[in-house]
Amino acid sequence: MKKLFTLFLFSTILSTGHSQFTPVLIQDNLPLLDDEQFGFISIAHHQQNIYIALYSQGKILKIDTSIQNPQPTEFLIGINNPIDLFVSGNDLYYVEYANEDFQKNSGKISKINLNSGSTSSTVLAQNLNFPYKIAVKDNWIYLSKSDLTEIENNLDYVFNGSELIKIDLNTNSQTSIQEFDWLQDLEFHGNNLYIFELLSEDGEIYEDSRFMRFNTLNNEFSTYYHSNFNWLENISISGDRLYSEIEFYESVSYFDLTSTNHTPQTLAQGGFVYHGEEAYPLIFATTPSIVYTIVYTAKYDNNGNYIGDKYLLYKVTDENMNVQDLKEDKISIYPNPAKESLYLLGIQKASAYSIYDLTGKKIFHGTTDGKISIESIQRGTYLLNIENQRIKFIKK
Repeated sequence: MKKLFTLFLFSTILSTGHSQFTPVLIQDNLPLLDDEQFGFISIAHHQQNIYIALYSQGKILKIDTSIQNPQPTEFLIGINNPIDLFVSGNDLYYVEYANEDFQKNSGKISKINLNSGSTSSTVLAQNLNFPYKIAVKDNWIYLSKSDLTEIENNLDYVFNGSELIKIDLNTNSQTSIQEFDWLQDLEFHGNNLYIFELLSEDGEIYEDSRFMRFNTLNNEFSTYYHSNFNWLENISISGDRLYSEIEFYESVSYFDLTSTNHTPQTLAQGGFVYHGEEAYPLIFATTPSIVYTIVYTAKYDNNGNYIGDKYLLYKVTDENMNVQDLKEDKISIYPNPAKESLYLLGIQKASAYSIYDLTGKKIFHGTTDGKISIESIQRGTYLLNIENQRIKFIKK
């Protein structure tokens, strides 16, 4: 069956238990995404906006999720084979796999300041050999590169594997880290870089795959999760959860990165249906309270003949928790706004905490028994995550 894409929005306040979902259609006339290059779509979020990179169309779309019936707009056009997106702070990083002639060493990485009001780009690295997935931390870019061999007189390539490198943004120097079979995605959680890898044998991709964890402080690798779950286009981390699709498009699942139990938990089960056709989650982007995912589907006539595709925008709200639940936290904080310290009421023991800005970026973390110093944080609005609760506060 020909694989096609549908765009859904999973909007849920994240809880620790399993959730039931009722999809609500809010947009059913999205433009075509990639067709033949369906495997090369990337999404990222910044504030209320979702950005979608379309590889074969050479453009990045933007969808404002804060308005009713949002219409995709062209954010950036005329770029070459955009294959991955990554947001860090207010910067959108995008990877161009190769130039329009698909030559070796023609890939590049650029960034756009999303608060500047302009789509003017700054080139950070160029002359790269088929760059693929990217993650950014501090002044380092972590990047997977594809090892491709051109078939003589055939205008085609043989895939030989991936290499993980890091690029120093201050000096533009590159350091090789390790080779992989097929490195599919990169995401940071603190100083740990989580890596999704499809495994291969004799050059053929097979069903086994794994999550690796790379500690960027001591340069040590460890296997986080190894299973026979199938094709996965990307992973996404929000707070202390890593989201993925498990068992060949069957569910939206997550791992609790603070737990010693490295077992996926189901957030939403597959079986989403539009006019009788199933649609399955594939690509993810997350905020502290929302999971966004692209899923695919196809349209058939009454005789079962393929007749085209349909692209939809769905919103799915977690029915087990609503906004009012956030007002009933067992833990409360004061003062709010605060300048130097937060004091916690209702905390029973020393507890781990994390603080995020509103883009979902972790600012810092630690352990507290009732007081948290926030002197080093810039003024603004933040989210405190502690004992499975998320509390908003203002640093003045």
